[in-house]
Amino acid sequence: MSHRNAPLSPEGRRRLIDRCQNRPIAHVAAETGISRACASKWVNRFRRHGDLGLLDRWLALHPVGVRVRAHPEQQLHLPLGRKTIPE
Repeated sequence: MSHRNAPLSPEGRRRLIDRCQNRPIAHVAAETGISRACASKWVNRFRRHGDLGLLDRWLALHPVGVRVRAHPEQQLHLPLGRKTIPE
């Protein structure tokens, strides 16, 4: 899901890519109401990553679900506000 101010949803990005196959990116961007830089970003992400590149970056890079560490007892628990291990 895109953030609420995003000009393009993943489906809108897919349509943008389809339109840019035969037409200049700047023309398609103007018709879509986004900047040429924004349109170029999505076209380049699609070229590099395929359909996965059209997802929001957070969704594409972070799998859904909780990871459990193999050995939770090996985690270091520091008191709140403490960033280093006392010597």
